[in-house]
Amino acid sequence: MLEYHKGENMSKELFNWCFDLTKKNMFDLYEANWGWSDSGKKSEMKEDDALYIIVFDVSGQATDNNTNTNNEEQKADPFGGKKPVGFVHFRFVYEDEKRTEVLYV
Repeated sequence: MLEYHKGENMSKELFNWCFDLTKKNMFDLYEANWGWSDSGKKSEMKEDDALYIIVFDVSGQATDNNTNTNNEEQKADPFGGKKPVGFVHFRFVYEDEKRTEVLYV
C-alpha cells in the first residue's frame, strides 16, 4: 500500500522511522563527504516542500473493522498493523528560476 505525506505533517512515529532508515543507509556516505548532522537532516526532511510516498506492507493488518484495540496495543503498533517498508522523499524546487523535480532515493 502507498501513502502520500508531507514532511511537516507526518506523524512523529512515521517521521522517526523514515529518519532512522535514512541514517542507516546514508550516514557513512554523508560522513565521508559532507559530514552528518541529525538535527540538520531532520530539519531538511521536515521542510515545507519535503514530500514522501511511503510503502507499507499490509499483509499483517487486521481486516475486521470491528477489532477493538486498547491504548497499550496502539502504542505497541503506532502504524495500525501496517508495516512501513520503504519510502521516496521528493520535492519540487526552483533552480535558476526553473522548476526542477528532485528525487531522493
